[in-house]
Amino acid sequence: MAERHGFHEAHFTSIPCQSNVYGLTSLAYPGGVGKALVAPLKDKVVSLEYMAERGKTELQPVAKEIHFAGIPDDAEIISIDSSQHIIEDGGGYIIGITFTKDAETDHPSHILNLYAPWDKVSEYGLDSIAQMWTNIELDFTPYYLGHTKILEDGEQEIVFLLTGSDNQVHLYREEQVGRFSEHPVGSIFPEFNDLPCVALWLDSWNLKGCRRLSVVGCRSGYVRLVLVNTRNNEVMNQWEMNHDSAITCSQIFTSSTHMESASSWLERREDGIKEEEEEEDVVDDTILDEDVNLLITSAVEGAVVYRNVLKEGFKNQTVLPQSDLFDCALCTCVADLDWDGQNELLIGTYGQALLAYKYFPPESENLPSTENQVVSDNSLPEEISTKEDEGSTKEDEGEGGGGGHGHYELLWSRSFAHPLLALNHVDLTGDGLKEVIVLSTRGVHVLQHNLDKAAQRCLDSLKQLDGDDPT
Repeated sequence: MAERHGFHEAHFTSIPCQSNVYGLTSLAYPGGVGKALVAPLKDKVVSLEYMAERGKTELQPVAKEIHFAGIPDDAEIISIDSSQHIIEDGGGYIIGITFTKDAETDHPSHILNLYAPWDKVSEYGLDSIAQMWTNIELDFTPYYLGHTKILEDGEQEIVFLLTGSDNQVHLYREEQVGRFSEHPVGSIFPEFNDLPCVALWLDSWNLKGCRRLSVVGCRSGYVRLVLVNTRNNEVMNQWEMNHDSAITCSQIFTSSTHMESASSWLERREDGIKEEEEEEDVVDDTILDEDVNLLITSAVEGAVVYRNVLKEGFKNQTVLPQSDLFDCALCTCVADLDWDGQNELLIGTYGQALLAYKYFPPESENLPSTENQVVSDNSLPEEISTKEDEGSTKEDEGEGGGGGHGHYELLWSRSFAHPLLALNHVDLTGDGLKEVIVLSTRGVHVLQHNLDKAAQRCLDSLKQLDGDDPT
């Protein structure tokens, strides 16, 4: 069914052994082209990218094992994460990997390795970066590993956040180039203090007005959403609630992509306004408070979206229809799949299904302005046939639709042969269209847009810009 909505499986790469929900991350070169990194539980990390053979223009998928130094052969990898490196006159990747060694003994040890380039020569050479690491011994079992940006003394900094079996979130900062150490999390992230149980997932966004919104989901079903003043690191507002089962994913997102349209970009160029080549800001000033939402998945319940959380907290709840019919929902991804300036939601399940949802607002509600965005009429013919095939109505969808409220609809679903563990959205091929990366228990699936449809969409957009057929 996904093919009818413009996606097909372009490639599948098997992995030597199973990974887990924390086992997928992605890297992006400065030009935007990316690669995926997959961490099997008991083998070397696998890098997947598209490359052209010498003398040829056709791209081929290339899967390569990367030997990260400092990880014993018998280690069990738990989680992996990556980010762009922010240093003066430089860049590159930072990669974090947690693992356990001697796991089958009475005294296993837990390690966090953080890999970062020590010089400009190694900035984007993955094989080189994999030999430059900081080794940090842990006195707890690690779980989720992620990163976020902070602004301190006017300087941007990437920090890593790691949840552990000690019911705490741990903060790691770069002391000097390529060298990291742990810092008290409460000094910068008071929202993560005094958690009641193990945190399985968290997300943190910087907002305009010197604010940060963070969410943490725990094994007991406890969810905490906190708004913090980043000037003094004081909590401005806090919301809490309990689900009936472990939180498998908690993701902050916006309905709008906040991407500039081609027409707006051309107008700025014609007016002589040049783009400044500088590193990405910590805060996206285009994000509106009323457009900030929260997606929660849990082990035995349907996926839930809480809309306009800065104003309403957990009051405005929408259950994603049919999301509880495919066993446990394990992973999520937010992406504009149909190029209309509005984000869709992807849910991956242990029941081997990938579900795609779209939000339809009530007539009285206006989504964030798409005046400066590429807009479509959302009238894909496949949507109608999909709903007919499923035999669903708004009444059948429960809290997901109907009435005078906005609602989410299941646009399409795709079945896989094995349970799905993680999702990502990255441009592997360098054509400007991001692929959907799906990690299953057997390997990595690359779902690619239909290029004929993409080309037609590009031509249609050019017609709108010129008013005539492009030559």
